[in-house]
Amino acid sequence: MHYTINGCYHTEIKVIPANWKKRRKALKPGETWIIYYRYYDPQFRESPELWGKLIRLKGMNEAKQLADRQRITQDLITQEIDLLHKRMWNPVTGKFMIEMPTEKSPSFSLEKALWWAFERTKCIQQTKTDIKSVINGFLSAADELFDTELMLPYSKIPVKKFTRSKVYLTLDKCSELNARFSDNRFNVYKAYLSFFRSNVS
Repeated sequence: MHYTINGCYHTEIKVIPANWKKRRKALKPGETWIIYYRYYDPQFRESPELWGKLIRLKGMNEAKQLADRQRITQDLITQEIDLLHKRMWNPVTGKFMIEMPTEKSPSFSLEKALWWAFERTKCIQQTKTDIKSVINGFLSAADELFDTELMLPYSKIPVKKFTRSKVYLTLDKCSELNARFSDNRFNVYKAYLSFFRSNVS
């Protein structure tokens, strides 16, 4: 499962036929492909129609040449992943769960950048509270790590130099500092940080 926020998650995005990437044989006349996944939103847990709703992506079957269809299929999947994990799109409600800041972030340290984005993010209070908890926990761990090249704790590193590897090192430190840092909490941190990383870097 792939987790986003507010307890939401989705299955792997799959394609029929399964060998669509490696296929070399030309498309048959009228042949159709299917891109699909299921999305789970806890607020609809008691609704058989909406819990684990089947989501299908469209647009690739208009291409009649194999190479074109493969390219469009990959583009659709990449775009959907971006919507789900960077824009926090909820395909069940048809809404973004977090509204991104409309202004471009200044050149900040990691700490200042996260709080800058937090103050400008619009979402429900429950989500806001959870984001604040994530930022506090992440920065506490970042304070414990030191960049020997920049001679700065991770929390003070310019956000543009806070690489993906540093994100994972800090998440590992979160787990080390907090015995209750479960796999689920790891996924929550990762989801929020992915969102902020795309908007403050």
